[in-house]
Amino acid sequence: MKTKRKIKKCLTELVLIGLISGAVPTLANASDIIFSKQIKIFTNLDYLIVQDEHLTSSPWSGNFTAINGKAFKVNEFYINRRQEMNIKTGIALVNRNNLKISIPVHFDNGFKSDLYDASRYLGTGISLYYRKSKDVFLTFEAHDILQINNGVKERPCYDAFRREFHCGTGSPWIDMKSRLNQSDVPRDIKLKVYYFF
Repeated sequence: MKTKRKIKKCLTELVLIGLISGAVPTLANASDIIFSKQIKIFTNLDYLIVQDEHLTSSPWSGNFTAINGKAFKVNEFYINRRQEMNIKTGIALVNRNNLKISIPVHFDNGFKSDLYDASRYLGTGISLYYRKSKDVFLTFEAHDILQINNGVKERPCYDAFRREFHCGTGSPWIDMKSRLNQSDVPRDIKLKVYYFF
């Protein structure tokens, strides 16, 4: 996993700006940042998560051990030539005391190397938060239901006899064709009811 050091400074500045402007940071993973309320960045944002990683597929490392036990390191074929970036945000449509509706948007800048390409990705859905009473709270979240440009393409390596094989695993290419990596983005639907007593 890549370090978040480069973006931490930027995210810290965003937190400070959010505090000054009245946005309230909520709990999040250590590597993520989420703003609640609305942030005026071109439009009303319900939250913002920025990571300097490719997260919509799993590229190979290029390290494998052949059938004869010999270890190979061909990671130069799997070096990403794109800037890695993954952004999740929510566009607030309705933001009332008892009802909030937002459109979650998920963007990934993809991955491009000599043998492994993952398309730039855009996904969206809908989120609804409804407080029926002081003690009852309902949430419905559907993330990445609509997925655009969510594809992965791989290419083979060749040995000295021009035989095709997979540089991520060392297996013959013909054996890997049906098991090549695909996108890792699930269509996530959650319905939760909270009752406080």
